Amino acid sequence: MTIGKFQTAKIQALPTKLESEKNTHILIADDHDLLREVLSAYIEDLWPDTKVTQAGGLAEALNYIMPNGYHQPDIMILDLEMPGMQSFVGLESIRLRLPKTPIVILSDKSENQQIVESFRYGADGFIPKTMKPAAMICALQLVLAGEKYLPSTLLKESGLRAETQTANDSQIAQDTAGQPLLNQGLQKLTQREYSVLSLLAEGASNKEIARNLNIQEITVKSHMKSIFRKLNTKNRTQAAKIALEAGLASS
Repeated sequence: MTIGKFQTAKIQALPTKLESEKNTHILIADDHDLLREVLSAYIEDLWPDTKVTQAGGLAEALNYIMPNGYHQPDIMILDLEMPGMQSFVGLESIRLRLPKTPIVILSDKSENQQIVESFRYGADGFIPKTMKPAAMICALQLVLAGEKYLPSTLLKESGLRAETQTANDSQIAQDTAGQPLLNQGLQKLTQREYSVLSLLAEGASNKEIARNLNIQEITVKSHMKSIFRKLNTKNRTQAAKIALEAGLASS
């Protein structure tokens, strides 16, 4: 069975505030109040124009999107274990009502069968609850961009690697071992540019990068321009994505 096209970057942190997610509507359905609040706060801080709706169970989520998907969020974050879900029965019910909305599973389990079945029943991403909020949001960014997401460690453990395809539009090349190859532009970066890019991938602003490296902010901007040119990217998000794929961000 072919699950789909995966983005398997080893995400550590959110690259930067986004400019492309204006008016995005996210529905978070999870029975853990604190997790919902933290994730919502993180999303609203980084994506100020994003609308976040919360649901604490399947009934509340269905009540929001019904009748017939009246409310269509741009992406839904879904807990398989919350009240009323009955695991994949709930996922299938939501997928029928939201046929075009990307659904990302948020789970405190990472069992192989659960991962496989999640994608079989229509999920577009699978995120463990142990993942840091910033990393979760970066994964959401990838799914919003049209890719399927599963952490590389889980992809390897689940045995799905041989059944997946490399997404040409994600610009991720994979070798026979299934590991992402480094973007060739990374080899052209200077040591200082590597440091700047690594901090960018950790979510640092230009001012924070300058403070961390003890350089002027204007110098950081100059390095950024050089990084964008060498990596053939147009903005910070694209550059940070490449850095995350290469594992440049620290834990």
